[in-house]
Amino acid sequence: MSTVEQLQAAIRTLHSESVGWDDLAFKAECDHVRAKAQKAADNGTEEEVQDALKLVQAQIAELNEQRK
Repeated sequence: MSTVEQLQAAIRTLHSESVGWDDLAFKAECDHVRAKAQKAADNGTEEEVQDALKLVQAQIAELNEQRK
C-alpha cells in the first residue's frame, strides 16, 4: 500500500470516527486536519503526504483517547 493509499485510508477512518462527535470544536479540528491531509494526498510531495499521515494518525489517537 502506497503512502497516499495509507493516507486516504486514515482520512476515511478519521471522518467515520468523528461523525456525530458532540464536541464541535474538536470536530472542527478533525475536519481541518482531514481537509489539510486530503490536499496533501491530492497533490502533495511524498514528504507532505508522510507528514499528513502522521498528523491524521495523531488526530485519530486523540479522538480515541477522548472517547474513553
